[in-house]
Amino acid sequence: MKATQSSRSRVAPDESLLCQFPFADGRRCRMLRYKGHPSLCFFHSREELERIELEQIAAEISPPSGEFTTVSDIERMTRKLFQLVATNRIPIRNVQVLAHLAQLLLHCQRLARREITSAHEPISGEPVPPKTSPASAPKQRVPRKPAPPRAQKS
Repeated sequence: MKATQSSRSRVAPDESLLCQFPFADGRRCRMLRYKGHPSLCFFHSREELERIELEQIAAEISPPSGEFTTVSDIERMTRKLFQLVATNRIPIRNVQVLAHLAQLLLHCQRLARREITSAHEPISGEPVPPKTSPASAPKQRVPRKPAPPRAQKS
């Protein structure tokens, strides 16, 4: 088993004073550890904080079900995006992309609704049974009883 490569050119009396961020090729960052973080330099601790913040934002805009299946889910996400932009927590470019995706989701929902309705319609060429509602149904006449004869005055 090959030991991890050390590319540390910075001389530090204690390895714990250096950033512990591992790169993909096995090397470690050579920067001094940031005082505000237990194991990372300022640059990598800032990246970690940004990643955590983005995960929190994703959790905030996601609906409770985790899926954007209803219009109210998409409206909730749009309201949350508005709040995030107003508080400057998300870049405007990201909001533009997410708003466009929300528009596509709404469009797909409309198409799905149309597809479901057309699936319940008869195939062309088949006779369509007339739709009758109680208001449009022909009224049946109820035979009236003849009125009793009136007494004649003399």
